[in-house]
Amino acid sequence: MEIRNLLILVLLMVIVPLLIGTIWAGLVQIDHKIKYIAFSWLTGFLTMMALTQMIAVPMVLRRQHFHPFQCAYSAVLVIACVIAVVVLLFRWKRKKTVWAKQEKMSWTTILFVLGAVFLIGIQTYFVSAYQHIDDDDSRFVVEEVMAVERNVMYTLNPVTGALSFWDMGEVRKDMVSPWTMFVAYISKISDIPPAILSHRYLPVFLIPMCYIVYAMIGLFFFENNREKTSIFLIFISALQMYGYSSTHTISALMLLRIWQGKAVLAAVILPLLFYYLLCAYKNEYQIQDIIQIFLTTGAAALTSSMGIFLAPIMVALGAFAGIIQTRKIGIAWKLLAGCIPCIILTGIYLLLRVEGMG
Repeated sequence: MEIRNLLILVLLMVIVPLLIGTIWAGLVQIDHKIKYIAFSWLTGFLTMMALTQMIAVPMVLRRQHFHPFQCAYSAVLVIACVIAVVVLLFRWKRKKTVWAKQEKMSWTTILFVLGAVFLIGIQTYFVSAYQHIDDDDSRFVVEEVMAVERNVMYTLNPVTGALSFWDMGEVRKDMVSPWTMFVAYISKISDIPPAILSHRYLPVFLIPMCYIVYAMIGLFFFENNREKTSIFLIFISALQMYGYSSTHTISALMLLRIWQGKAVLAAVILPLLFYYLLCAYKNEYQIQDIIQIFLTTGAAALTSSMGIFLAPIMVALGAFAGIIQTRKIGIAWKLLAGCIPCIILTGIYLLLRVEGMG
């Protein structure tokens, strides 16, 4: 693998989402530099996923080829990056960011932080370095290979390679949740084969992303206490390593097949949605919180058809808890706006099922 391919991969998986995420990070009061970077990366990656959903689904339904999607999505990412640079320059000229002064970490805190980093690094290394063959890759990775090699999006049967129609079972779900096209795009631009990208390189980015989400949840509950948050991460790491009681646990999804959309949904998106709901409650449901929830439900819809239903259920539970706590029914309408992507895609999926049965 050439260095150029890896640099392009880092650009797509780190630099671009980090840059795009600064647009949203400026709307939130974050006074810690590391937390600002983590928030920008996560929110930027969510934005990339939501944009994929907005662009890919209409093109898939019109049975277009992969190359037009690649061009359209590339153009949108370039525009988003330009907007991010302009916004950053405007903020820099207007007011310089003042970061809160960090207290010096004690030796025990440093040891706990290093312990958490070590465990996360070990998990990331083993998932990336050692092969796990998953049955679902016969559909997901094949769809990515077909997009890259044959320039199609869900128009060929991943088992036989023959032309498919609307009523093609499991693939119908992927048409409204085209995570594989997102992976195929990264594969095409970086020139890394989809199977190698999925099994070897995506875990290097996605597993640390999982733990960054857990770290943000820990910082929320422990009021920015780094020592307690590090202990929390060590505890979560141990649970993940010893949680392989089934192939369908979050531990198995994260440490065996994190490259699949449903694994990203379970290990990254839903915990992140939980964090954003906590922030929304704390901030009394400001517009920036609704935007974050909107992006997260859009990203959830991209990863899996289950995300189209699970994300609104989670938001509804958050709204129910908020209404009980605050006695304000208007919370439900605000959070309902954050579920618009899932509501629209639910309608599209039901129409596809009706058309398939007809």
